[in-house]
Amino acid sequence: MAKNSELYDLLVRVKNGYDPGWAYYSRYDDDNLDDIRFNENKPGLSSVNIVFSDYDDYLKLYSDLLDEDDIYYLKLFLSNQYQNDFDRYQLQEEWEQGYVASYLNDENKELIDRIAHFISKDSVKMDFTNKSKLLYKEYEGEIDNIMWEWSDIEHNCRMDIIRDEVIDEFSNKFYNLGIKEVVPLYKYKCSVNTLIRLFDMFGLQSGTIFDLFKKILEVNKVSVNSYYNEMYWNTSCTNFDMESFNRSANWNLTRIYEHILDDEKFVDVEEFYDVKNAVEKEFGFDKWNKIKTKENLYFKVDDVDPSTNKIIISFRNNESDNREEKRSVTYDELHRMQTQYELFNEIRKIRDKIFLI
Repeated sequence: MAKNSELYDLLVRVKNGYDPGWAYYSRYDDDNLDDIRFNENKPGLSSVNIVFSDYDDYLKLYSDLLDEDDIYYLKLFLSNQYQNDFDRYQLQEEWEQGYVASYLNDENKELIDRIAHFISKDSVKMDFTNKSKLLYKEYEGEIDNIMWEWSDIEHNCRMDIIRDEVIDEFSNKFYNLGIKEVVPLYKYKCSVNTLIRLFDMFGLQSGTIFDLFKKILEVNKVSVNSYYNEMYWNTSCTNFDMESFNRSANWNLTRIYEHILDDEKFVDVEEFYDVKNAVEKEFGFDKWNKIKTKENLYFKVDDVDPSTNKIIISFRNNESDNREEKRSVTYDELHRMQTQYELFNEIRKIRDKIFLI
């Protein structure tokens, strides 16, 4: 018959009324015994505190069910040391396809629309995805900041979910036998009576607390999942911090917008925006428009000059040898040319004559 362990003999002595007081419990050759709180009136109900030194120590209980790879990832998840696994190229693709930008609120989407309007002649025809691509091309640094902020929030959200799922999977495995879980995967508590009874039940009077816990898992046929190395990418964030993300995104987008407003090339940035917006919606850029009151005359809007806010057009007369010429006109002049060409032409001739004099 195997000799009882020193721990088992100690538990029996406590049950019979022995107060261990403050003790150096490591001398009982059981690393998981932390403390015994003696109950003078009912010694058998004295409380035994059981602890595991770290997650690695606890997961060794499952050594028959987990391989080294599983344990490696579980420890990373539990200790929150799994690093943000997004890379820059992946995030760029997510941004340019509009996925990251879909997390933006209306205020930030309006900022993107406004910025795109300043830096592209075709913003009206662009969908949001193409506007996102345009911003990344022109303002890579600020968009990188937005993307990394998104990835950090997404990462932390996934990690919180994974950690909760792992703790839920591996915790509370001993409560049905009278062992209370105080801190999941770390601290447990039971009475001296309970611990003696369990050692006797499993015939482990010569064993350790670790041996007992492992035996309980075995008898209860506890099973675990697998493929923990794929768990991160198989987890979806269900509680993304939209407020924090949009606050950060707004800071970066506002920085871009203020940079545009401060650009010295604009004589009047708000007027430029209004002129360009009106022209873009009414005539479009790089598209030939027929002058309604004159046959064979066409014009297309090439650009808006930010230094004057005048509209640069190409003018074409299909009956003339000199079929195309550049002109610079105001928005009102462009309308007059479209609806009152003869008057527009006379005013232009008079203006040119005055200029020559």
